[in-house]
Amino acid sequence: MVKYICSVTISACAVATVASLMSIEPRAAMAQTSIDKKTPPIQETVIELSSSPLANTTWRLASWNGESVAADLPPITANFSADEIRGSAGCNTYFAGYEISGTGEMTVSPAGSTQMACEPGVMEAEFQYLTALSGTTGFEIDANGDLRLMFDGESDSGQMTFSAMR
Repeated sequence: MVKYICSVTISACAVATVASLMSIEPRAAMAQTSIDKKTPPIQETVIELSSSPLANTTWRLASWNGESVAADLPPITANFSADEIRGSAGCNTYFAGYEISGTGEMTVSPAGSTQMACEPGVMEAEFQYLTALSGTTGFEIDANGDLRLMFDGESDSGQMTFSAMR
């Protein structure tokens, strides 16, 4: 008995809804669903990174806070694509997402990397680099064509300077 009453109630509601829709005049229905013609079209700005001096270049870390990187360390590199950085952190390869917002502003997500074990000095340099990279706040290309990444981390802040590898 309860099932029958519920189905009758639902059917009655459905009939009432259809009946109310049938009473709307076609022009009124069209007016309710038309798009406001005064709304301007959405404009999209696309910035292609391929035209950026960061892309399609292998950058090698040359100095850290103005001090040259030790010559006996394996090279630390960065390659930028549209939204990702890949490179060598000295021992392991790494990858991280990044975003440029505004003039010279950059954020980098925490990096993922392979997990090879290397000499302690190389591992320490790699850890410092990846920590600084994830704290990147900005970038610039200087007059010499070198890339500078500014970083601000919990234990250190400063800049890393990269030279383009040719």
